[in-house]
Amino acid sequence: MPVTVTALASALSAIWLATSAVAVVRGTGKRVELDGRKVARFSVLCFAAVAYVYLMSRIGFFTTTILVVPALAFIGGYRNAKVLVAATIGFVVVLYGVFRGLLSVPLPDDLLLSLIGG
Repeated sequence: MPVTVTALASALSAIWLATSAVAVVRGTGKRVELDGRKVARFSVLCFAAVAYVYLMSRIGFFTTTILVVPALAFIGGYRNAKVLVAATIGFVVVLYGVFRGLLSVPLPDDLLLSLIGG
């Protein structure tokens, strides 16, 4: 299934690329104006995604999620700290319950889980 989804996404991307190239050659494409702040925010989000994957392998999924999810929401412009903390903790608790309780999937080593005995 993942190979099929990747192949479909690649095919659609190729079609989109070809359509855009034809529009540029014909001169019918719209000019894109880039806002420096949006480009900077996008760059930070890309860096955060790479950091998320790296940190996940070092300190574990749940610990990394507790650190990165609120940071990404804050970067995205959300400023309600109470909701950020509650939603992040709720998300991690639900994930833990699903994987450990419902699916009985052994979880990889995690810094936070090792501290609380999970």
